[in-house]
Amino acid sequence: MTVKEIAEAVGKTDRAVRGWARRVAENNSVMAEKISVSTSTYPADYTFDETCAIIEQGMGKNAAGVYRAAAKPVEQVTGSEARIDRLESMVEKLVMAVTQIPAQMAQMQGNAPQLEYKQDYYTIKGYANKIGMTSLAFSDAMKLGKEAASISRADGYDIRKADDERFGVVNSYHVDVLDQVFQL
Repeated sequence: MTVKEIAEAVGKTDRAVRGWARRVAENNSVMAEKISVSTSTYPADYTFDETCAIIEQGMGKNAAGVYRAAAKPVEQVTGSEARIDRLESMVEKLVMAVTQIPAQMAQMQGNAPQLEYKQDYYTIKGYANKIGMTSLAFSDAMKLGKEAASISRADGYDIRKADDERFGVVNSYHVDVLDQVFQL
């Protein structure tokens, strides 16, 4: 399997799986060689054992065990057609088992509390919309932005950049700063 196939199967990003593979490759010269010669056009193709090691590195022994259990040894079959049929069946079972890993891992972890996404930086226009000020004049936004920048610098808050469809890039400020600015 390639990194992309493993990532799709376990519900993680390609980047995360590449990191797992690099950590496994630290102790495996064959995998290290595969990683060093792989490109986006010719990705590394990992064996079953290497794939299991990568999954184990990132998701633990339970996830790798689920993957291994789905691939019980296939008895030797004579005749090329029968062998191909058995191999196709095994691949289907492996794909099905690997796609179920994220759900099974979540089930094993129980009902872990869901994390809420908290946005703590907004643009002036974005924050105004959030608090219900739908019509904010450009000149007012400029004044509020200058005030927010001044408070941010004085209180040690970062001033971040945000993409904007009208201006390309605009500043965004911490919610604490914007609370102060919009109360003025």
